[in-house]
Amino acid sequence: MATQITPRIDGTVILRDENNYQTWLSQLQARCAAYDVWTKVDPNSTTTPLAKRREPELPEFSAYTPNANVGGDDVPERLSDLSTAGQKAYKEDLDVYKLHMERYKLRLSEYKAEKASLQQIVMFIQSTVTPHLQRTCCLPDTTLKEWVTKLKATVGVDAKLELQHANERYQAALKPPRTPAS
Repeated sequence: MATQITPRIDGTVILRDENNYQTWLSQLQARCAAYDVWTKVDPNSTTTPLAKRREPELPEFSAYTPNANVGGDDVPERLSDLSTAGQKAYKEDLDVYKLHMERYKLRLSEYKAEKASLQQIVMFIQSTVTPHLQRTCCLPDTTLKEWVTKLKATVGVDAKLELQHANERYQAALKPPRTPAS
């Protein structure tokens, strides 16, 4: 006999066992689709979350040719301490740095937005998976993709079994209700 899927008051299904898995997975997919991160969570996808980028480094005056006024052991500290060729090279590198910095800021905002979305998915999973499944499948040092993979391996049902259960439910619904004996 199949157990009932008991949704919370807000309609969210709690993943307890194989009877809840398909409904729970559908909820997870819908939530991930809303945040546009399903490909980052889907165990069948090879897409990974964005990596945090390193900030580009500002060019250092010491890397350029100093002018004749700067002593041998002295390090240039400002643009005027550089030779004409050094100033030109520094300005060109500074322009390149500015372009890299703009791209870095754009990618950083994309990274932060995706990270916030994935954090929402973490909170969803933590609030809809029973504690015993969390302890075994949702370990803190593993990725969301690994969480979903382990949850599927632990409580998921394959498509054939799910089809069989659906057919059994359908056949049971077709049976006419018994009438009370008179």
